[in-house]
Amino acid sequence: MMKFRGGRGRERERERVIGVSKEQREMNVDEENCALNNLDVSQVFWNYLMHRARPTADNNPIAVLPHWLVREWLGFVVVAFYLMVLPAILRATVFRRMYENMGGIRYSIMVMLLLLMALMPLKMVLRWLFNLKYFIYLPEFNASL
Repeated sequence: MMKFRGGRGRERERERVIGVSKEQREMNVDEENCALNNLDVSQVFWNYLMHRARPTADNNPIAVLPHWLVREWLGFVVVAFYLMVLPAILRATVFRRMYENMGGIRYSIMVMLLLLMALMPLKMVLRWLFNLKYFIYLPEFNASL
């Protein structure tokens, strides 16, 4: 067991053992050095791909559309693809016989429930691998997906 001496010697010994000085421990950690950053799809698109700030009511690049729609357009496209295009692809490939046996309405209900159920593990894996928190984040309406 290691004993720490009193005064400044104690602080130097702690720095040697811990590897971090008192000043470094007291500093605020900026976003780049943070271990986990929660990301939204809109943040990835606007900040990392377009290299600009996300649109707000003041700096909306497309003035005729609401700023939240301009900001979250990619999330809406991803969710629309997942809920509208993917069922058609599944119907034509994997679930062809099931569609023929069940009919259109029962198949649509079954696929929607299946896709919504699969969305939870999908979001969990994306959160674990890429720290992706939301596909669509709308704090204006207190809603997110």
